[in-house]
Amino acid sequence: MTLSGRTGTVVVVALVVSVCLNVFIAGLVIGRVSGGRGAAPDQPTNAGGLERFMATVPAEARPVIRRAMVENRRDLQGLVAAVREARRAAAAAVAREPFDPVAFQTAMATVRERSEALQAEVHAIIAEALDDLSPELRSEMAERWGARQ
Repeated sequence: MTLSGRTGTVVVVALVVSVCLNVFIAGLVIGRVSGGRGAAPDQPTNAGGLERFMATVPAEARPVIRRAMVENRRDLQGLVAAVREARRAAAAAVAREPFDPVAFQTAMATVRERSEALQAEVHAIIAEALDDLSPELRSEMAERWGARQ
């Protein structure tokens, strides 16, 4: 199947808009996680998910989570860069003529794999940070998580 003409243009525009929205949301997340100090260009992101997580964190625990993210930012930066690279490759696969659905699916599989690796690292960092919190704070977080379900 080849995407060309109007359909191809729509797909490429939709992909570009999606990437732009992801970058915008990532900036919002960085700003919120950094305490509103503005986004540091080298700060890692996990757009949306990290913001939703931080909303469940009691105010007293947020500095612990933020510190853990900052302490691990170098590792996270590499993972974020890998996700961005995979997204660029997927965008290139969409724009390539003739369109190759298998190449696109392969590129998207790489995006998923790299996104999952980033998510797993963020989860590991959060788990370490949670270990530094009091049982009362963890219990409060658990209640908030349960209420959001």
